[in-house]
Amino acid sequence: MSYVSKIKKEKKEIDINALRTFIDDNPELSVKRIAKHFNVAEATIKMRIKKYEIQYKAKRTKNKP
Repeated sequence: MSYVSKIKKEKKEIDINALRTFIDDNPELSVKRIAKHFNVAEATIKMRIKKYEIQYKAKRTKNKP
């Protein structure tokens, strides 16, 4: 028996060159802010960075009290 998803999510495509350029131009931004810019989930950005070997150093953010 194979698994069939009940929910069909549209996969959002990100232009990889646009992502590379955006990260190069805004190296101080967190994954959360990059994801917000491209209107996708943080996990999507993390996967694309890893898959396409985009140079990005994760930023540490302070938790607000």
